[in-house]
Amino acid sequence: VRLPSGAMLETIGIDSGSILWAEQTDVAAYLAEQRAQRKNQDVDTANITQNDWTKAKRPLKRLMLEFSLTVIPFLVMTAREKDLYEEVPGYGDSKELKKIGVIPDLVKNSVYDFNLAVRLWVEDGKRKYEITKVQGSLGELFPMGSKGVNFPIEKLFEYAKRLEPGPEDNLDGDEDGVELAARIAAEETAKTVERTQSNLIKYATDKGFSAAELGGILKK
Repeated sequence: VRLPSGAMLETIGIDSGSILWAEQTDVAAYLAEQRAQRKNQDVDTANITQNDWTKAKRPLKRLMLEFSLTVIPFLVMTAREKDLYEEVPGYGDSKELKKIGVIPDLVKNSVYDFNLAVRLWVEDGKRKYEITKVQGSLGELFPMGSKGVNFPIEKLFEYAKRLEPGPEDNLDGDEDGVELAARIAAEETAKTVERTQSNLIKYATDKGFSAAELGGILKK
């Protein structure tokens, strides 16, 4: 991807992921309200279902998958932080909430989509950082839990220059990240095609079923 100036695009920034998460929450709530209206139920007490959350998360999920198929080396997402609590015994049989730390204000498990997660804050006039998640050989430069002043981003740039994509650096060694992303993206795209009989037959044959077998499946 080349910019109008002629320079190659190297970084995409999403600022902020917290705003996207807030929008996704609103979408899920709107879907629940629409369903309640169709059923003549009270909109104010509409419950958000798992399917509502799936639909609300799908656009950002597809964006992330499509990005993983490009040659752009850096995706940076910023987020606000929020307090993390756990339940502890209170007075009698009651429970109380105790703050145990902070987490990014993002959709659950978002941090696993990234090779590196860094908490940034200012203390005593100094810009400080802490590594909260690291993947693969990147951990040699940024050990998990390490802290410091002024995040050394030049180390990250130097690392990226010599990076060769492979199982270790993609998805924790599960399988080749590029191939996996391509397969998932293709499946996501297949969900958006026009729902015609011919497309259904094509989808079935791609999965190894004949048109005759598909007919039997549909009847059952």
